[in-house]
Amino acid sequence: MLFRWNLVLSSLNMRRTDQYLENSVLFNDMDPTEKGGANFFMGMAFAKMAAQELLDVPWLAHYSWYKKTGQITWQPSRSTADLIGEQSMTGDYVVVEAKGRNNGQFGSALAKAVTQAKQNYYVNGKACSLHIGSVLYRETGTDRLALVWEDPEPERKDGTLKLEMDRDFWREYYSAPWDLWKLQQEAPARSETVFGFRIDFDETAIRLIKNLDAPEKEFENSIDELRHWSRERRSRAQSEPLENWNGDGIIIKAIE
Repeated sequence: MLFRWNLVLSSLNMRRTDQYLENSVLFNDMDPTEKGGANFFMGMAFAKMAAQELLDVPWLAHYSWYKKTGQITWQPSRSTADLIGEQSMTGDYVVVEAKGRNNGQFGSALAKAVTQAKQNYYVNGKACSLHIGSVLYRETGTDRLALVWEDPEPERKDGTLKLEMDRDFWREYYSAPWDLWKLQQEAPARSETVFGFRIDFDETAIRLIKNLDAPEKEFENSIDELRHWSRERRSRAQSEPLENWNGDGIIIKAIE
């Protein structure tokens, strides 16, 4: 996690005054293999942010995690999408394939992402509502970072992914940031020096994390409370400047 954070942070020049991002000098000096890794991580990060702010999907989990935990009993093909998540307003599921490229030639990458995303993904017997293929790329002539995506018509075939937003999902989603938060409480100065950021949780997210092993009703109430908080955050964002809080109840601030 620390490696990915530093690789992404060092790959971005955030000193532009026009509110756009571009690649850093360090990124431009990387060899092709290193750029490939950085593009992969950044493509996932920007797809998650866009899904949260534009599609109302604050929680996304890796498809590979679902497979590793045995929750997937069937899959369309070997080449599957990266992420699956839930819309907080509707409860519908969304599948996202995220890619990143060094230049403005994103056509072939987008076509491949769309192919992976439009397969017949079903969650709890219900077809996913959106099948997003996305590519983070660099605008030709400006070097500004841009994201392009498409929501293709999915293939409609029989099959199911046995996925549930159960305790294991929430435990997996919040485990790493929660461990970082606890480390930060124990040694704040050292944590900020080593990691270069501060992390915090909204009270609703903390209650859910603490209720992961609570009785079912208490656990479900915590999820409902967090979903309500996320929906309220989204409603405020329609008329107010974008909040620093993520829709999942986490805030991460880089230390300059």
